[in-house]
Amino acid sequence: MDRAAFEDPFSPENFVEKLSRSSTQSKPDAFDPSPLIQVFESTISELYELNAAVAQDIVRLEEEVASKEKSVAMQTKDTSELCAEAQAALLELSQGMRNVSQKVVVMGDVLESKHQQRSRATSTVTIMKHFHAFTLPSPQPLLPPFAGDNPNLHECAEIIQKLHFIASQLPANKFADATAKIAEKHREIEKNLLAEFSAAADTKDTERMRACSHTLFPFDSYQKCLSQFIRAFITSREKELTPDALTSKAIPKFIDAIEETCVEAKQMIHEVFKYPQVVVVAFIQTIVKDVLGSFVQGFIMAAEDEYLDRLHLIYEQTKTLLQRLATRLSVSDAGTTFESNLLRMLFEDYLQSYVAMEEERLQTYYKRVCDEAFAMVKGHGSVRRKSLPTVKTTDPPARTKRGKKVPKNPGGNGSSVADTVDHKNTISPAEFVVQRDKFLSLDNVLTMIDENQRALKRCQSLVTAASLPDLSHRIFTTILQGLGTKYVQRALEIACSAVSGTVKAGSQFDLNLEFLGVVHDVNNIVYLLLKHFWDRVLPLVRSSVNVYQACVTEKNEVLGCIEALMSDGLAQSQKSVIAHCASILSKLQKKGDFSPPEDSMAFAESTCTDACRQCTQVLRRYADRLRECLNGKNLEVAFATLGTRVQAMLVAHVKHMAVNEMGAMLLIRDLNEYEKCVRRFQCAEADAMMVGLKEASSVLIVPADNLRALLDESRMSRVPVDLVHVFARLRHDFRTGNVAQIFSLEK
Repeated sequence: MDRAAFEDPFSPENFVEKLSRSSTQSKPDAFDPSPLIQVFESTISELYELNAAVAQDIVRLEEEVASKEKSVAMQTKDTSELCAEAQAALLELSQGMRNVSQKVVVMGDVLESKHQQRSRATSTVTIMKHFHAFTLPSPQPLLPPFAGDNPNLHECAEIIQKLHFIASQLPANKFADATAKIAEKHREIEKNLLAEFSAAADTKDTERMRACSHTLFPFDSYQKCLSQFIRAFITSREKELTPDALTSKAIPKFIDAIEETCVEAKQMIHEVFKYPQVVVVAFIQTIVKDVLGSFVQGFIMAAEDEYLDRLHLIYEQTKTLLQRLATRLSVSDAGTTFESNLLRMLFEDYLQSYVAMEEERLQTYYKRVCDEAFAMVKGHGSVRRKSLPTVKTTDPPARTKRGKKVPKNPGGNGSSVADTVDHKNTISPAEFVVQRDKFLSLDNVLTMIDENQRALKRCQSLVTAASLPDLSHRIFTTILQGLGTKYVQRALEIACSAVSGTVKAGSQFDLNLEFLGVVHDVNNIVYLLLKHFWDRVLPLVRSSVNVYQACVTEKNEVLGCIEALMSDGLAQSQKSVIAHCASILSKLQKKGDFSPPEDSMAFAESTCTDACRQCTQVLRRYADRLRECLNGKNLEVAFATLGTRVQAMLVAHVKHMAVNEMGAMLLIRDLNEYEKCVRRFQCAEADAMMVGLKEASSVLIVPADNLRALLDESRMSRVPVDLVHVFARLRHDFRTGNVAQIFSLEK
């Protein structure tokens, strides 16, 4: 049996199946198990023999592996010993090389010092020979390289610089002639080098410029070399650095041209100059001061009515440009001083008068809006009121110390609309209330707030962080005065005077509804003003506790005045509505309307009297309008006050009525209608008043014998005694029966 039969994949079932088939006969009925058993026995014997052979092979292989393992171990040991010996030899060699290198370095230093000494001595001898030549009388020629028609300027410059230093250290009286000759030659060489550099700069020959700049570095005129390079480079880019127009659209292209010019200049500066970083900073300062400064002045002054907007725009663009230059030209290591110094140099004159001009512009604009809104109202063209304290400011100078012209009043003129108004077309306060959308315009308010926001944004950009809270406070004060005091308060004063004025009863009620519209508009304006304070002003002033407190105090004072005017106006409005209802009752309801004859059909004709119906209609309209115009606590207080006034009006009206048994039912029915009307207020306090009024009216329909029991009920304990007495006096049997005695009103 071959071992190959047992290699993978090997299946025992298939192996046994093959043995069985090879030993069985073809006919199933003639099956004989003996051959099968013999095949299995012989196969098992072969497997035992095969197993023994495999075991022998395993033993042999294991012996061979052990022998090989021992041989490899011996070889590894020998190799490790050789490696250790080699490593020791390498360490010894390395130490020897280190010693040799140290000796070589020492020897090199000695040779270098000797060479320097020899070079110094040779140079000293050469310098002394040249100095001696300068001490000789004028006809005597100088030594090379000074002699000849085309001397080497760079060699001459090196020698003359040393001679100039030596001459400055010698006594002037002994070597005056030599010193003068050396100084003259020094100036001549310096002048020639500058001329050489200028010619190379015009042709952009970087090799010649670098040689001249390095040679001129120890000379005093090195700064002239820098100036010539900067001037020549800017002149070569004159076309790109000339703006197309003095407009905001031309700014990006002009700024990009400046940036690219600086980037190109940096590349050449690094090729030409010895210390390029200093030259790069000087180049940026020059191009910003001369090129950008000229554009800034022309751009800002191009339109005086846009002075502040243009100043803010060009300031932000310049700031962005300097930040990009600091990053691209690697001058950011100086921190923010590079940027701040250039900005201060460029905009110092404009920023000196900025705050005063910002305040003046806002005040002028707010005054114009207020004058346009109120100039046509009779008697209110020049209303004076207490205003907030303002910070004293002086008028900005017409021209700064550098001669830059600054507009006196940017953003509009100071003329008042009230000075030129045609008084023949003036309107009354009542007409002002009806036409409030024309005068108390939300567009005006949004524009005023937007102007203040833009001013705060400009202030945040143009002033320092230390002065930002105080200046933001001053800008916020302008809108408190302009929008809060001169606009909203004036509108409320006019509206209040219209409500409290004497007008016809018919139009008086409609005017009260319109007044509530004024209150609604004022509430919206106050909300916008508060949102402006929290979103825009507070982040700028919170860093200073004193300024923050001042802003909050002034805001609360203005809003307090507005709230007081609204409260007074609402009180006048409610009084007017109640007076209107009282007028309806006095006209439509006579004293005997609640004393109908016994056979009268008045109770069955309708649910309430005509006077009650008209009054409740008025109150419903007023309440619905009040709910549209107020909200929150203000609405609750207004409804509570209105409920009190309604109850007082009804009590005052009922006191003058004569009531019988049938009339008591009519009166209670009217009171039920009034209660339903007041229930629309959704005010618990007003509901309680009307419930008390209805409970008190129950004394009109209770028989005299049951009055004592009625008064002892718990629900009557919550009704004011005076109110109960009012209805008790209306009973027809008040004097004839014992009703007065029950209430202890008469003896």
